Amino acid sequence: MAISATTNLNVRLGGNDNNGGGFNASGGSPGTNYSLQDAAQVFIDGTTISAVVHSTTTQIVITGYTVAATDNRNLFQITGGTATAGTYEITAVDTVNNRWTLDRSAGTAAQTVVGRMGGARATVGSATGSMVGGNKVNVKKGVSAYTPSASITMVAGASGTAPSILEGYETTPGDLSANRPVIQATGAIANAIVDTTATFIIIRNIEFDCNAKSVRGIRCTGQHTLARFLKITASSLTALECGSQSVVCHNEVVGGSGSGIAGQFVFENYIHDRTGPPLFHSVPGSEYHDNVCANCTGATTDGLATSGIIVVRNNTFYNIGRHGISVIGSSALVMIENNLMDTCGGWGIASSATQPNVVVANNAFRSCTSGNYDSTQITATGSVSLTASAFVNAASNDFRYNSTPGGGAAVSGAAYNILPGLSAANGRSIGAYQSQSGVKIPVDFAGGWR
Repeated sequence: MAISATTNLNVRLGGNDNNGGGFNASGGSPGTNYSLQDAAQVFIDGTTISAVVHSTTTQIVITGYTVAATDNRNLFQITGGTATAGTYEITAVDTVNNRWTLDRSAGTAAQTVVGRMGGARATVGSATGSMVGGNKVNVKKGVSAYTPSASITMVAGASGTAPSILEGYETTPGDLSANRPVIQATGAIANAIVDTTATFIIIRNIEFDCNAKSVRGIRCTGQHTLARFLKITASSLTALECGSQSVVCHNEVVGGSGSGIAGQFVFENYIHDRTGPPLFHSVPGSEYHDNVCANCTGATTDGLATSGIIVVRNNTFYNIGRHGISVIGSSALVMIENNLMDTCGGWGIASSATQPNVVVANNAFRSCTSGNYDSTQITATGSVSLTASAFVNAASNDFRYNSTPGGGAAVSGAAYNILPGLSAANGRSIGAYQSQSGVKIPVDFAGGWR
């Protein structure tokens, strides 16, 4: 056996990697969750409190501490003595004989035990290193950043209904506060702050500071990843890359010179104020929609460079160093629809070859140096040429639409009707922000929307 898939592990800056560090509230007769504190609840040091393996080797007999019902379902980590080191779950307590029953054998009878029950772990890597599929690791916001000395890895989820989760919180696990914990790269990390091939995982509500080191923020190449409510800063390499059948949404990437975000389904992200490209295409059959990409100003930076099969809809590209969208090669099938390109150093939409299988429809353009789109390579329909800024205040990163004729008024409610056969248009706007019946629908691209 091993610790249960329903166990939650906890990380706090004041914790200790020798602590138990977790609790299974879904187990039978759960006690008190002692992993939500810095210090261990019980420290079996071999002197003040001692323990040995019972003849029933899944049990340990404790001297110097009175076993309590509240101990049950906490994790206990054996770190010394002659018993088998590892992280165990307390599955039963015997208050008469002062014993804990563990989820598996701790060794052989009479072996000595040194370890801790309760208390949080101090580092994220220690907690994820103790995970089994389906576990959740809760990382508490601290007064400073967590600084891992190696890439954080994860284990595959137990299934699509029991993913492995890494999640930040401020006060209470699960609160999804916008005041997120920060994990900061150090020079000791070789590839990425989080680097995993595991499937069925969720990473949520954490800020990853790449700290201008030569590291990626998050690289999750396994299938079925959800990356949400994350902030990645100062990435000189890729900020956030997920594999096939992944969902990457409601994240913020700011600063840095590396590529921004890639995944299968990429939507409602805010990528801004950097020299690297905000979006890149790495998974065939992707959909990128409702993203805001702003002030990505590298001389060869494109808002999105794409080839293969992809749908690009309702994105906003503002102040992009080169092209808003660049189609590379003779793509198999690309749909570019309802996007807004404003202030691009090259084309709004560029192409390196004639594109017979690229659909370009109902996009809006303003102030693109080379022109709206490369008509020698691309056929476009329904294009809107703006004569004024569509935004309330782009300089202050307010990309809601104004009511200016030729600006916001020209894109509000002007998206291609994607519900053919109905008598009324669907009311969507071109670009990422939406307005219906004159009422603005705000979306918090900075990750504050919980």
